[in-house]
Amino acid sequence: MKRDCRSAFRRDRSRLKPLLQMLACAGMALCLTATAATTEETYGGLPRATVSDVRVLQNPGFLVGYSTSRRQPLWVGYRAESLKGRRLGKRPERFEPDPRVTPAVAETDYRGSGYTRGHLAPNYLIGKLYGRAAQHATFLMTNVSPQRRELNELVWQRLEEAEADVVAPHAVELWVMAGPLFGARPAALKAGIPVPEAFYRIWLDVEQGQPRALAFIVPQDVCGTEPLSKYLASVDEIERRTGLDFFAELADAREEALEGGRSTEGWRVDRFDRRPPRYAGNFGALQCES
Repeated sequence: MKRDCRSAFRRDRSRLKPLLQMLACAGMALCLTATAATTEETYGGLPRATVSDVRVLQNPGFLVGYSTSRRQPLWVGYRAESLKGRRLGKRPERFEPDPRVTPAVAETDYRGSGYTRGHLAPNYLIGKLYGRAAQHATFLMTNVSPQRRELNELVWQRLEEAEADVVAPHAVELWVMAGPLFGARPAALKAGIPVPEAFYRIWLDVEQGQPRALAFIVPQDVCGTEPLSKYLASVDEIERRTGLDFFAELADAREEALEGGRSTEGWRVDRFDRRPPRYAGNFGALQCES
């Protein structure tokens, strides 16, 4: 396996040279691959899509369902646990193109667009749980979507922080899915990358074989300090808006019960609902409705 990894990386050395220094196969148990059938980072099977151009990309610690036509993920999936006692490496300085997809998206494709490169699999949690190589894999352009700065640095950051600080430490077996939602006629960056109108995040906890879910749909035009409970949604709603079928390998009755509700019982929402954004100071005085 290590020999195959080295061969794959040598073929793309010129396109991914900076990242190669961090992901050299000689020091890794896992390497980046493109695969059609792996479920170690998802629960209830891989999401099923109504489009045919989705490639499943295997990264250390997380999976990406990448759309070659949208030029961004339709979903990412990973398992989250308590971060207590875990250490995080130095944050990578830049995003890198992913040689597994063609045409590869470059960091410069977002420049001057008014949108930031929004992580879907979070750098902080993935890096702490799965190590240095996994952290750098979150900086591949196949793990980002266009997000307004207020969304990326305020509300999306608060959801990531709640996941790491509140939800994961108290969960039994936590699985996460996240991705974009597109309107009927999405605007696009100059590079032709469609801009999502919103993003979803699904937390699924499994205790004694019984799954329960909490889901959010967050639009691009957020303020920043509004309660996160404002954006609660059902998995059914996310499926309707994305065309994806989550947890499709579960029995129909269990899947229907899991995906139809919005119950917050047991999720400790009060611990994070109104927690202030970490980077609020970068935005001046935020005047948000409760």
